[in-house]
Amino acid sequence: MRDENTKPRIAETSPINDDPRLSIWTIRTEWIGWFYLLLMLQAAPLIFTLWWSENQDGSRDNIASTIATVVGGSASLIFVAATASIIELEAAMVLKTLLERHFEKKDREKREAEEERERLRAEFERGIEQGRQLEREEQATRRNGNQ
Repeated sequence: MRDENTKPRIAETSPINDDPRLSIWTIRTEWIGWFYLLLMLQAAPLIFTLWWSENQDGSRDNIASTIATVVGGSASLIFVAATASIIELEAAMVLKTLLERHFEKKDREKREAEEERERLRAEFERGIEQGRQLEREEQATRRNGNQ
């Protein structure tokens, strides 16, 4: 006989914003392709340079030791490339957000100006119509007064 109020409740989480990122190291889903492209473009030359320097030192190591050296040294190079890619991607995301806000503000101001222009045009046309109506009434009054 448990009381309904003593049952454990599952905390309901409501997202504060719709941004799915959790930390600086987490990348938005729509940007993940760009991250991997940047990572490959930066890691590949670093690993190639490591392999090239390993083969240019003049010692004739066997292929196994060359592969072991390149694989062992690649981990730190990949970390550097990943860090650089995240920083570059974060800068691009911030710039994109700033540009979107700027253009949204410009669009909003343009819409407001167009609405104001339309309101003034409608008011102007109403004034013209009222002026014409008053002129017709004056002419009708003059005709009736002359008869």
